Parts: sequence; C-alpha cells; structure tokens
Amino acid sequence: MFQLIDNKICPAGLLSLPSKDPKDRTSATLTCGATFLICGAICGCTRNALEHAGIKVIPWVRGTVDEILEAYRLNLLENFIMPGCSGRLGKNGRCRQRQGKEINPKHRFKEKIK
Repeated sequence: MFQLIDNKICPAGLLSLPSKDPKDRTSATLTCGATFLICGAICGCTRNALEHAGIKVIPWVRGTVDEILEAYRLNLLENFIMPGCSGRLGKNGRCRQRQGKEINPKHRFKEKIK
C-alpha cells in the first residue's frame, strides 16, 4: 500500500487479505482505509464489491510496482493498461477484448481497423 503526499509516493504498509471471498477482501481493504486499487486481473465479484463500497478500481494494469506508482503520480496509467483491454469487464468478469481491431504499437491507444 502507498500514499501520495505532496506529489511523492510514500509506503503506507502491507495488507494481507484474509480469504478469496470478495466480501472479506472488500472489508479488509476498507478497514485499512484504501480508497483506490490498481491491479492486474480482478474477478468481477471482487471489483463490483470494491466499487460498490466506494473504492475506485483500475484493473488490467501491467508493469513493475515502481513503474505503476510513477505512472500514477504523473497521471499516465493509461500507458500501462494491458494490450487489448479497455479497462472494463465483460459479462464473464474478464477483460473485454476489442474485436476486429488491433493496437497500433506507435500509438497504443489509437485503434486501427484490420
């Protein structure tokens, strides 16, 4: 866990999640005071529970902890969204793929139709 203080990233401790149950995870996250979660993959139930409890969730992010923290500080997280992911969940709780389109490697977030 980290805090942003005076535009600097500061460690704020560790959180050990009690189980895989979304309610337990949400409760533990709320108890520690977290208001924002940046993660790679997340199941739809857990994401919904966290968002319903008021925690902003940014899923499908890839990179090292240091890269992600710096991108967050600079408001550049969109550069670390996993390729093919829109940041939203599909009906099955997985990353929703952009069907029939590919990511332009030069401009990661500009789409080209095949």
